[in-house]
Amino acid sequence: MIRGFAKYSDDLPSTPPNQQAKLAALATGIVSSYSGAPNVAPITQVVVVGHADDDPARERSDPGFLQYVSEKRADTVLENLSCKIHSTNQPKLNGIRWSVVGRGARNLAVPGARTEAERKCNRRAEVLLLRTAQPSPRLDEQQHLEFAADHGTFLEYYHIALQGTSGQFPAPHSAEKQAREIADKVLPFLLKRLQKKRASSLGCPDPQGEFLPYFKDALQGTASKFASADEAIQKAAEAAEATASGLLLEVRKLEWKYASLPQPMSADCEVVRGKVGGPANHVLCRTHDHVIDASAKTVIAHGLDEYKAAFRR
Repeated sequence: MIRGFAKYSDDLPSTPPNQQAKLAALATGIVSSYSGAPNVAPITQVVVVGHADDDPARERSDPGFLQYVSEKRADTVLENLSCKIHSTNQPKLNGIRWSVVGRGARNLAVPGARTEAERKCNRRAEVLLLRTAQPSPRLDEQQHLEFAADHGTFLEYYHIALQGTSGQFPAPHSAEKQAREIADKVLPFLLKRLQKKRASSLGCPDPQGEFLPYFKDALQGTASKFASADEAIQKAAEAAEATASGLLLEVRKLEWKYASLPQPMSADCEVVRGKVGGPANHVLCRTHDHVIDASAKTVIAHGLDEYKAAFRR
């Protein structure tokens, strides 16, 4: 047990020297467990559990803060311990499984602490050393491949979401938690969407192909606006689906932008009267922003500025 963190802190140097000595002793013990000595089983898993002191006022003003502090303490202790172990440059230690978890203030060592000494007892990190033959959970080869693929997808969307949530939530733990929730929910959402699309696509190519890049772009923005993970994902999907028609419209606009005029108007032109300011038969096209002679059904100018320069002298 590593005790004595300063209030809200995960700074190990702030703990008493004897607590820091514990970490050095733990590292030595883990390394020596791989010495091959008789009747000494190697330590295969290290679990660090972080804890915080109770602080109802802070938790009310910043929900989730104590959980965040407990996780930070666990992370710091694990990082320090793993650094000490890996500095020995022994490849056989690379197989150790590392885990961290935070308990917030749900498991107080001293309930109802009144003194600073008692509160420091609550501000702690517990290190569990396991010597199991095979760390849990146990995965066969196929399960490990599925896990790796799922984890890769999670990390990709976690990075995307975090760019958005970090701009929405002032508290870093809130931004991280929301990004994690979004990333957790993205894959089930996409799988469900894919099943629906395939059922209605009548054998067409994978309907996710063009959708995904725009979904990822949109998700970064929706993650910065919507407090609900489900809503952020749904809005990103709606924006990505809208790109199919939007981009096709833009292609047609660009084609007309560079076309030599006059040319016959196309079937997708939509006439808007009263916007041009010239003869009544000179009208604007809502679809392409060019100017049409409605009587001749001909495109006569690429836009209003060109029309004014050429026709309204």
